[in-house]
Formats: sequence, structure tokens, C-alpha cells
Amino acid sequence: MESNLTQRIVTAIVMVPVVLGVVLFAPPWLFAIAMAVLALFTIREYFDLAAKQNLEPQRYTGYAIAVLCVMLPGFPNSIPSPAPIEALMVILALTLAMYSRGLVSVVPSAASTVFGVLYAALPFSLLVRVRLMPGGIALALY
Repeated sequence: MESNLTQRIVTAIVMVPVVLGVVLFAPPWLFAIAMAVLALFTIREYFDLAAKQNLEPQRYTGYAIAVLCVMLPGFPNSIPSPAPIEALMVILALTLAMYSRGLVSVVPSAASTVFGVLYAALPFSLLVRVRLMPGGIALALY
């Protein structure tokens, strides 16, 4: 238990300044990339849990759409709303599931992929959007 506590303390000592630096000083595109990396770790953990329940999420499709959802708001001239990406995600997940899985597992596979992206990546996408708002850096820290 002592080594676990020590590891957590050392990790916090290293990561807190890094996170504060990224939130406070990084340009929007770098902040979006950092949030996309965090979203990938989060969605990977969700997909691992879903796979243990035999839901067979479409990992690479989910990863690609999660990165798009999170990173697009941080770049200039991006789409104004994540809704088109989310609609495309549902269509793509169902289509790929129909071709790569048996008919019985199509809906659970597509549903676990879509839910994983919405659950794990959408909050990071919204955080990128919040940080871009006037006064958004303070809100992102909160």
C-alpha cells in the first residue's frame, strides 16, 4: 500500500503542473490534442469493460470518431456542432457492424461503440468548446 500511495503522490506532483500548463497556456489545437489523448485512454477502458460483457465494440471506428469529436472544435474553420459527426458515427457503426458481425450481435456492437464515444469522448469535446469561449480558461479549470 505504501508504494501505491507513493506512486500516486509522484504522479500528482508531475501531472498537476503539466495539466495546469496545458489548460492555461496551450494554444487551442494543442489543448484539443491533449484532450483527444485523454479521451482515447478513457474510451479504451470503456471498450475493455464492454468486451468483458461480450458486447464486441468496434474499437477502431470508436477511436477514430472519438478523436474527430474531440479535436475538431480546437481547429479553426471546424464544423460548428458535433451533431453531424455523431449522426455519421451511428450510421457508420451500424453499417460496419452489419458487415463484420453476425446479425444477432449487430445492435449490441454498434450500441456499445456509439455509447462509448458519447460517454467517453463527448465530455472532452465539450471541454474543448468551453475553453474556446470568452473566459473559458477559468471555466476549464473549474
